[in-house]
This record gives sequence, C-alpha cells and structure tokens, in this order.
Amino acid sequence: MAEIFRMPIQHAGKGACSIEWEPTERDRKRAIKNHGQTLERLAQRGGMDWGEMDAILSDLDWGKINQEGAQLRCNAEIERRSATAVDGLSTDTDRKAD
Repeated sequence: MAEIFRMPIQHAGKGACSIEWEPTERDRKRAIKNHGQTLERLAQRGGMDWGEMDAILSDLDWGKINQEGAQLRCNAEIERRSATAVDGLSTDTDRKAD
C-alpha cells in the first residue's frame, strides 16, 4: 500500500495549507524532472505553489501549466485518484508525459 504524503502549498492565502495524496512513481519522477529534487526534499524546503503541484499531478513541465485554476485541478485530480483507489483500480494514469 502506498504511503500518504503531505505537501505544503506556498502562497495559498492566509494561514498554512497542505495537501495529502498517495504519490505515484510518475509523480516522483516528474518532481525530479521539474525541480531536480525529490518530493520529500521539496516538502522540507517549504513545498510548492499550486501551479507546481498541478504540473506534477498532470505530469507536465512546470512552464506549461496555467496558474489560473491550478488549485481546482489539483483538488480534482487527488479526488479522482482517491475514488479510483477505492474502486480497487490503479491510482496511476496513462497520461502521456512531455
């Protein structure tokens, strides 16, 4: 069973914010590709903004993410993965990486 991971979100408005999800191997590889750091190291250094998180969850280069709506897309993707896991299916998607 995958481990739940908590990522701090920077610039999330007033107060601290973080999200929890079960990172896939694809998420971990995208973090290294986009930031040259592991998810764990990114969390230790203060986390990411919503656009950076969206890029990891969407398996896209960070520069290709539109910041507008990133928070909504992140929440929707995490909810989709959770629903998929509950149904007993894989939590990894077949989206093509850049």
